[in-house]
Amino acid sequence: MMACIKGKNGTMDYVWIFEQYYRGLAYFAYRLLKDREAGEDVVQDVFVMLFEKGVPFEKSGVLKSFLYITVRNRCLDYLKHQKVVEKHQADSLLVGKEPSHDSIWAALVESETLSIVKEAIDQLPCECAKVMHLVLLEYNSIEIAEKLDVEPSTVRAQKQRGLLLLKKYIPQHLFVFVFGGMI
Repeated sequence: MMACIKGKNGTMDYVWIFEQYYRGLAYFAYRLLKDREAGEDVVQDVFVMLFEKGVPFEKSGVLKSFLYITVRNRCLDYLKHQKVVEKHQADSLLVGKEPSHDSIWAALVESETLSIVKEAIDQLPCECAKVMHLVLLEYNSIEIAEKLDVEPSTVRAQKQRGLLLLKKYIPQHLFVFVFGGMI
């Protein structure tokens, strides 16, 4: 994996790092903050910090751990800051609590699972991949057909094809966990 982290001139390949980890980290932050925009802001701040400091990483596993831990810590800081802001507003009540370690772990597992599934979906033929990405976002066949401007029967056929192909790319336990209700 070190070859992926290092670019041609021996420096860190920031484009690869961003493309590899952004989606998973953004979802992880969203699960902790329950706010997509705030989660994306946190992740972008972490990448800016990484790129500005130029911290060298020899292995992608170390980098991945660093990114997830940093995002988690920034999310916790964000939640603490939100509590302070809310305390200073007399007419508002505290809305949320800091996530527990169990919920952080669950969000991390869910984020990693979705990353694996999305990578597998990206291996599918183009039209099939489009349908399966929307299936993953919990759109139904009619909504997908409208979005892609195709017939619902085409969506159902692509969905069936996608499920059959994904069984080859995804470990069985993850497949059943993610797509169990569709088979």
